[in-house]
Amino acid sequence: MLKNLNILITGATGFIGYNLAKKLSKDNQIYCIVRDSSNIIKLQSLNNVKLITYDGGLDSLYNQISKVKIDIAYHLASLFVAEHNITQIDQLIDSNIKFSTQLVDVLIELGCLNFVNAGTIWQNYNNTKYNPVCLYAATKQAFMDILEYYNQVKGLSIVNLKIYDTYGYSDERKKLFWLFKKIANTSEIVDMPPGDQKLNLVYITDVVNAFELAGLILHDKVLQINETYGVYCQESYSLKELASKFENIARCKLNLNWGAKAYRTREVMLPNMCLPKVPNWNAIIDIDHGIKLLIKE
Repeated sequence: MLKNLNILITGATGFIGYNLAKKLSKDNQIYCIVRDSSNIIKLQSLNNVKLITYDGGLDSLYNQISKVKIDIAYHLASLFVAEHNITQIDQLIDSNIKFSTQLVDVLIELGCLNFVNAGTIWQNYNNTKYNPVCLYAATKQAFMDILEYYNQVKGLSIVNLKIYDTYGYSDERKKLFWLFKKIANTSEIVDMPPGDQKLNLVYITDVVNAFELAGLILHDKVLQINETYGVYCQESYSLKELASKFENIARCKLNLNWGAKAYRTREVMLPNMCLPKVPNWNAIIDIDHGIKLLIKE
């Protein structure tokens, strides 16, 4: 595993980023880029974590990162919007392309040539090489294409990890299991789509292990690389199957009105299972075990 390194993490106030910082901070010095508006309370409770505040200025970013030699950078920060409106275009580009490009340019200038980038399986609608589900996925692909330039011209080594669905203990995101826990054994009725789309859910500890292994690949490399891997389990389950599993394990009743809502535009009905996984990595926690861990909160 990674030890005694200076590691930079963006997106560390998010669910995956925080858990990655928490694990890596046990054996490494972590530097987290945050904004003035970020909720940093949990990060401040970790040992071996220092915060770098990004104010939108390139000079500030350079000056703060230049104070330390970064060995590996993990880029998880992004703006996620499933179905954008016109007012969100600037935000998507600023976050997912402009800041991301500024960051990698600064890192290379300061001698860091190891970069782990978080992508999304939504870049591959209908299991195609590139077919973005939404504008968010298109911006993630745009940055991957920019990284190709830095790999070819500037000598940057890259591991892209395409993320599927994630969940886990203390997940405060308003996603599927958050909803199930909220309405369990209540009279609240929630309108749902037909529920036949399949999700591939990876528990947070397995996700973090995949990211750490990606960093290890970069740290131990002999030659410059640019690789892309998927972070997914062997089994995918439909929305209806996941609801049923949650009810059985949590011994609760979910009042879900199936079919009351339409599927989203370009709904992913079956996750792409063709990407290679991170070498020497497999998900350990299956969905039943994961749900049991969730309901212990």
